[in-house]
Amino acid sequence: IVAVNVASIRAAEELEIGVREIRTHINKFLLTGDPQHLAAVPAQRQATEFWLNRAVRLATTPREQELMTAVQEGHRHFFAEFDRLAAAENPADTRDDLEEFVESVLNDDILKPAHEYLDLNERIIEDSSRAGQALASRMVLGLLVLGTCGPMAGLLVGFVVARRISRTLVELSVPVRDAAGRLSEVVGPITLA
Repeated sequence: IVAVNVASIRAAEELEIGVREIRTHINKFLLTGDPQHLAAVPAQRQATEFWLNRAVRLATTPREQELMTAVQEGHRHFFAEFDRLAAAENPADTRDDLEEFVESVLNDDILKPAHEYLDLNERIIEDSSRAGQALASRMVLGLLVLGTCGPMAGLLVGFVVARRISRTLVELSVPVRDAAGRLSEVVGPITLA
């Protein structure tokens, strides 16, 4: 569980980094008007798709799956609109639309659910860690009790067994002495060790 959650955290972090880099390229375009900044976005698209697909595969709880579905929808919507705006004859004319679109879709539809997915996995790891520590504490206590009570129980059982064997030997000794007493009348004195 922890390994899956760690991998989920990494996927969410890499996805967030990729989306922030896309936003940086678009912001540079909005500041400078240089279309080369928009040309860098498709390379980031592949990276974000890779980490998004990985996060989707690692989403195990219903809430994680819900968040990743929202991120996928936002990702598809963003790149469909980005492709439309980037294909315009004069990208400078689309600057206002692009700026508004980046703020609404990248932040609200991709980054927020991706960050919530990241936070959710961090909480799951913290809960697992606390549960593991509690289990370790109980095991230490159990081993301590076993280590302390085990020898005492062994001593008690040994005492009971020794007492029963001693009692059995005494019970066996009486008939043997009785038989020895009868034999001494017939055969003479017999010494028993």
